[in-house]
Amino acid sequence: MDTSTYEMGLYDVTAESMQDRGRIIKVDKNGFFFCRKGELEIVVDGKTFLVRENCIFVYLPMSEMYVHRISPDLSGVVGTADFSFVYSSLRIVANTYNYLYVKDNPCVSLSPEGRESVEELIMSIRRREDKISDPVMSRMVSSLAMALCYQIMHEYFSATPASPMNQDRNDIVFRNFMQALHSEKPRSREVSHYADAQCLSPRYFSSIIKEKTGRSALQWITIVTIEDARRLLDNPDNSIKDVAYRLGFPNQSFFGRYFKQYSGQSPTEYRKSLRQPL
Repeated sequence: MDTSTYEMGLYDVTAESMQDRGRIIKVDKNGFFFCRKGELEIVVDGKTFLVRENCIFVYLPMSEMYVHRISPDLSGVVGTADFSFVYSSLRIVANTYNYLYVKDNPCVSLSPEGRESVEELIMSIRRREDKISDPVMSRMVSSLAMALCYQIMHEYFSATPASPMNQDRNDIVFRNFMQALHSEKPRSREVSHYADAQCLSPRYFSSIIKEKTGRSALQWITIVTIEDARRLLDNPDNSIKDVAYRLGFPNQSFFGRYFKQYSGQSPTEYRKSLRQPL
């Protein structure tokens, strides 16, 4: 592999920055969250995991995660990398079995020695990030990033991953709701549609979702719809009419009113805001 360029991103995370990202997180890269302090309760593929201090949560490309709870004192580091970078450094463990194992068991608790090693590598990368315009330094930082991947995988496969939290009937209702909400294309925006699928009344169904997540079923439907709309609008090749059609709206006008009501901007205003300099 050509290690002449730095191919990993490291980002500090706090409770505030995590809340700003929203409850639904969609990722297209490999990555990890190293929890230095606090707790994060997160759902992946219908399974709820509690990420505590000294835990690493590993996620794979095309993952969809739902944040249930964030402790006010949460802090940590997120690392992201393209699949090609991670795979080239981890061919010895990146077989189908281990891929599925990581997917089903994404959270692991670090040993004291493991935490120290991960912290040292992160700090080593951070100290050199602003010097990567130099080819030699860039190669060094890429090597450190690869070493961090190795260290995380060493910790992961030499420890016992945390088990999913116990689920009750209401957890299953929420899981089925999330799966339907993201798999149906176009998606229904009627609470009764999702309640009927689980043989529940809309009122009782929504009360379950509210009790489990702090948001009503209608709020979740709106959040997911607006996030999908923004994602589609981010691509200038998609006309607003096409976006409306793909999201199941009867026409562009109806979609425009819906988007502005829940986002505070019209689709056109949102697109203009993307072109404004930071």
